[in-house]
Amino acid sequence: SVGDAISVMIPDVYISDDGGYSWLKMLEGPHYYTILDSGGIIVAIEHSSHPINVIKFSTDEGQCWQTYVFSREPIYFTGLASEPGARSMNISIWGFTESFLTRQWVSYTIDFKDILERN
Repeated sequence: SVGDAISVMIPDVYISDDGGYSWLKMLEGPHYYTILDSGGIIVAIEHSSHPINVIKFSTDEGQCWQTYVFSREPIYFTGLASEPGARSMNISIWGFTESFLTRQWVSYTIDFKDILERN
């Protein structure tokens, strides 16, 4: 059946700018995402079972993507949240690092106002 075929496919991320009438592929593979600054910034983190330390972001509605390394040491990503408020430009990322005998939880807050001023 069609449902069986679709269930084994890896989902991609799509965006619509016309209320869902048409869709364009934005990113390959599954991602977690949030929207900041009243839609001016899209932030995405790849869904992975491996540790990560890079996020992707777009300031042009997903047409072009940039990357930002948020930590030296990759983490096992577990959550993403944006600060409340329509004009907010902050996100929080949390997860954990793991060594042979320990697991340490970490959290990062990223202010995109600072990042965009550097670029």
